[in-house]
Amino acid sequence: MLPTFLLCLLIAYLPIPIWFVDITPLWSLAGVAALTLLNLALWQVVARVVTREPGKGFLSSFFRVPLFVKAIKFSIIVFTFLYINLFQWGGLIDHLVSEWIFIPLLPDIVLLLPVVLMVVNAMACEGRVYRGGRRPEKTFCGGGTRAWPGLFSYLVLRFRTELGIILLPWALLTAVFDVISFVFGANIVVEVTVSAVLVVSLILYGPFMLRFLWNVEPLPDGPIRRRLREFGDVLNFKCSDIFLWHTRMHIPNAAIIGFTGLLRYVFLSDVLMAHFTENEIESIFAHEIGHIKGKHFFYYFSMIIAFGASLTALAVLYSSAGMPTGGVLFFSDTASHNTSFLVLAYAVFYWGGFFGCVSRRFELEADVFCIENTTSPESYISALEKIAYLGGGDRRKTGWRHFSIQRRVECLRSALKSGETARYFRSAVRLKVLIVAITVVSGGIIFLAP
Repeated sequence: MLPTFLLCLLIAYLPIPIWFVDITPLWSLAGVAALTLLNLALWQVVARVVTREPGKGFLSSFFRVPLFVKAIKFSIIVFTFLYINLFQWGGLIDHLVSEWIFIPLLPDIVLLLPVVLMVVNAMACEGRVYRGGRRPEKTFCGGGTRAWPGLFSYLVLRFRTELGIILLPWALLTAVFDVISFVFGANIVVEVTVSAVLVVSLILYGPFMLRFLWNVEPLPDGPIRRRLREFGDVLNFKCSDIFLWHTRMHIPNAAIIGFTGLLRYVFLSDVLMAHFTENEIESIFAHEIGHIKGKHFFYYFSMIIAFGASLTALAVLYSSAGMPTGGVLFFSDTASHNTSFLVLAYAVFYWGGFFGCVSRRFELEADVFCIENTTSPESYISALEKIAYLGGGDRRKTGWRHFSIQRRVECLRSALKSGETARYFRSAVRLKVLIVAITVVSGGIIFLAP
């Protein structure tokens, strides 16, 4: 749900009016409410019909789980575009909320409220369809079962895991900028300075915040913790702590975050600890170390800089061609209607396409690092197969940030058989060079522009 929510954020903050007739506040409010309620009701009805008679009837046979998930996500994007642009929701908020009283963050909360409601409803519908109304438990590869949590617990888990990592920094940044705008007005020096300080602070201390956002506790002392610590020492890997991530036995995953060893944490979910072998857990831990050894977080941060630099460079080129941009980032009252679409399209291409391409190859680079630095490479392949099974059983599903499990396993088996792993590292290196090149070239265009 995270990519869908991010795209909706872009749509909300980059409005593209599809008509230019001012509508009354009452009609705007009524239209937004009607669209939101229609989306909520539509998918609740479809989810109930699909799960009532599995495999029977048109809806039940048409909306298989993968198609249902794609359809509900697409509908959120379409409905968001309509309520922002057709019913001019942002303009209504600026007119009523922003001018009525100053409360930091309030206008943005109201702006995104329909999106959040639709996303939470989508999560609830997905949970209903995944359970199918008939499968309260799922058997594990290694024995045992996983009970589905109750609806409220399920929603809290997904909200904290998927949306919390975006909403928390967004809320902090937005609130600070609201206060700055209120106190200093449009002061570009203050805005840039505070932006830099906040971004660096979030990068450095974000891992500490994530400890409280997710439900975690230090991994209890025992053989597996000592084994992971010793394995990290062999690879000269430093982290502040290893955490057990409580997901109500729902998420078979691991994560690592942090630029520095003092503020770097590794998270291993309860599913991994309960149902994976020690060799498999160690191999997953090695994969997370691979992200650090490949300096992936540094290049992800570089992509943020590259995006800002390339967008500014495009604005410079656009302006040099005689087009009105209204400033560095395309925005002005006279030009926004013509250029918001360009900015939105570029952001979707960059973060949806380019970032996804980079992330998938970084994941594969971490996979290869894992099999090169563990004593049992087959354990990692076994762990991937288990993750695929526990994640729904579709080995062929490719995500925004990951290749399919099937492709990853095929690449690893090919690398093990041929002994040729360097090409996977070369692929990642080429992307790293490209990220730096985008930043340098964009900076040169900005610097040399008249």
